[in-house]
Amino acid sequence: MKRVLREERNKIVVFIISTFILGLVEVSFATIIQKFIDSLESSDITKFKLAIFSFTVFLVVNYILNLFVIWIQSVLTKNIHLYLKSNLAKYFLSLGYCDFSETTTGEKMNCFDYKISLIEQYFLDSIFSMIQSTLMLIIASVYLYQISPLICIIVFALGIVSMLVPLLLGKKLNDLVSENVVLSGEYLHFIKEMFQGILAVKTFQKERTFFEKFEEKLFKFEQNAQLLNVKNGEYNQISGFFQYVIIISCLCFGGFLVLNQGLTLGKMIAVTQISNLIVGPIQQIGSSVIDILASKDITKEM
Repeated sequence: MKRVLREERNKIVVFIISTFILGLVEVSFATIIQKFIDSLESSDITKFKLAIFSFTVFLVVNYILNLFVIWIQSVLTKNIHLYLKSNLAKYFLSLGYCDFSETTTGEKMNCFDYKISLIEQYFLDSIFSMIQSTLMLIIASVYLYQISPLICIIVFALGIVSMLVPLLLGKKLNDLVSENVVLSGEYLHFIKEMFQGILAVKTFQKERTFFEKFEEKLFKFEQNAQLLNVKNGEYNQISGFFQYVIIISCLCFGGFLVLNQGLTLGKMIAVTQISNLIVGPIQQIGSSVIDILASKDITKEM
């Protein structure tokens, strides 16, 4: 994995730079909102028109940059897939017959299909998300600190708490993912055996026996997959709860500063917008760490 990442370092640098620029653009949205609200408060038609124009420019630039980031990420994912699958094929072809026979065909097929998809979902996507979230977090934090250091500290502290709580529960997810891989391999292997031995099944009229075993394998696999989805949902629910807490906290503290003339209404709206750009990345970093830990055993095996 490290080798292919080194080989793709130029594309990774382009991805980081484009993500950084995208982060600056997304943070600028809060400034545009601030200028828009301020123009309404001051009844300044010139500033109002400028804000409308800024919204239009933002939409175009943000759309183009997002498309580019998606494209460069897809290119990186494709190249990593090619590397992993090619090396898997070389590895299996290089084995002696005895070593090759130690694992079932279903387990080998599982490497090319399910395990690769898990590495993409839990490892590669998490790495890309961590890069994007870290850059966004830095940019948004600097911007919010300039507006209100107190609110920035409060938002950052609450965001860290919302990240740490799911992290403490991350080991359970790792165990479920590892178990899901094993069950998937057994499930695929049984299907292959059933289809390859269809003549014997028909000859000895064992359709019902094989179907019952198939249902047993299928039930175990799907039940574990359900537990995995529930656990992921629990983590997302915790993140969503803290996100509401942080937004409400920003509104309360921002409203207090507005009432005491320490903040304009436009800045308060900007603070609320920026807080989402801080909390979201912090939670995404926590989620990415959980996913990377969950894929640790599979990544090591591959």
